[in-house]
This record gives sequence, structure tokens and C-alpha cells, in this order.
Amino acid sequence: MKFILLFGPQAVGKMTVGHELEKITVAVVQSISQGRPIEHRQRQPY
Repeated sequence: MKFILLFGPQAVGKMTVGHELEKITVAVVQSISQGRPIEHRQRQPY
């Protein structure tokens, strides 16, 4: 288990980052529980 602490001033996207981490974590856990390999996606350039 890993612990990630996000901190910073108001309105800088901490909640958005948290939601994205939650999505990734759920996808990884579901893949592992179903015996599927974890899919690695390439980051999209900005």
C-alpha cells in the first residue's frame, strides 16, 4: 500500500489529481482480481 499526500493552495487541482489516481487504482485492482495483465497507456502530449 502506498500513501500519497497532495497539498497546495486552494483551486490548484488537488481534487482532480485525486480522482484520476482513484480511477487508475480501481482499474489496476480490477485487472489483478480478474487475472488480466495491467494495460499501460501512453501519456498524451499536451
